[in-house]
Amino acid sequence: MQIHIAPEDQYKMTFTYPFGTFAYTYMPFGLCNAPSTFQRLLDKYLLELATRLHGSLYGQLHGNLSKVLTRCIDTNLVLNFEKCHFIVIEGIVLGHLVSNKGIDK
Repeated sequence: MQIHIAPEDQYKMTFTYPFGTFAYTYMPFGLCNAPSTFQRLLDKYLLELATRLHGSLYGQLHGNLSKVLTRCIDTNLVLNFEKCHFIVIEGIVLGHLVSNKGIDK
């Protein structure tokens, strides 16, 4: 997901280099407030679905995943599918093994 910078604020993100001037139209990686802004937008669009991202039955899981992907389409959130893993039994999240048994450290 890329976050647009309002046209009236783009001058604040402009820099000059030997080949000209460049102004960001999207929030660049590395700004001090970028992570909190990104998280706020994800919460706005996906928070109500966050508790439904799992399921014990395939049909239940498929339905929940379908709702999340539909919400992404409806809100123009773009996923990098090379970085996504769907319908797995367990996985590493932030260095922890997450499974149906819970979170292992």
